[in-house]
Amino acid sequence: MKNYDPRLCGPASACRLNGAEEISTYDGQQRSCATALLGFTSVPCNIVNTDDPAFASYAFEMLNETGVKRLTPGDLHRNALTRYRLGSTEQKNVLAQKLQDQFDRNGIDLEDKKTRARKKLAFESKDYFYSHFKHAYKAIEMDHSGNTLNDILYAIKTVFPRQEEIDQGCFIGLYELARLDIRQTLPEGWMISVLQSAKKFFRDSDIVHSKAKQQHAWAMPGATWSSPSNMSNFLRELHIVAGGELNLPYHGEGSVMQVETNPVQGLFPNA
Repeated sequence: MKNYDPRLCGPASACRLNGAEEISTYDGQQRSCATALLGFTSVPCNIVNTDDPAFASYAFEMLNETGVKRLTPGDLHRNALTRYRLGSTEQKNVLAQKLQDQFDRNGIDLEDKKTRARKKLAFESKDYFYSHFKHAYKAIEMDHSGNTLNDILYAIKTVFPRQEEIDQGCFIGLYELARLDIRQTLPEGWMISVLQSAKKFFRDSDIVHSKAKQQHAWAMPGATWSSPSNMSNFLRELHIVAGGELNLPYHGEGSVMQVETNPVQGLFPNA
């Protein structure tokens, strides 16, 4: 701050809605706040007059998504929710709200781990959270109704209720099994059955995830880890070993994790 030169503070960009007194900044928020903290009472600003209440949100996304510091998936998600609330019916904003509805329905926060830590300190967080925005969007883009996403969240929370974080590996594994079930032949509640099979061997969902990686490294040395295929195949094979009767889809014999025929040492410590 001691080296701050106010002459280098370029004009911020903002808009005024329908001639109102309030001005909304959509580019230059940080420099404006820094200048205010240093005691300045005004900053230069270019103002767009508009009657579109969503303009500031739209401009913020367009200016920041491809900038030097890209917006995070969380930023884009929150901005899409704002645009939806302001009346935008673009599909990505409608899907963002549909996605958020599923998380709210299940009492799960969708947020990165830094946001989670901050909200916990302020006692503002739900009991559960999920941090992988891209996985969540894969599920809503595959099934726009939100049913698949809802089923995934509900199944993980139901079978592994003691874990605060919804495990990313179990999430993407169930997603991939649902994606492979093109004809939708699996019965209602199949996701819970799959996870119950896994829980017969591993008490926590994060252990399921870590054991899948151990088995992959053992059965396929040198192969690149692919979360969707490896986790879905691991869950499928655990279901078979546990005596499950579901005919779960998979990626072919070349992708088999060899859970039953060639388990890594210690995979089933209680067996």
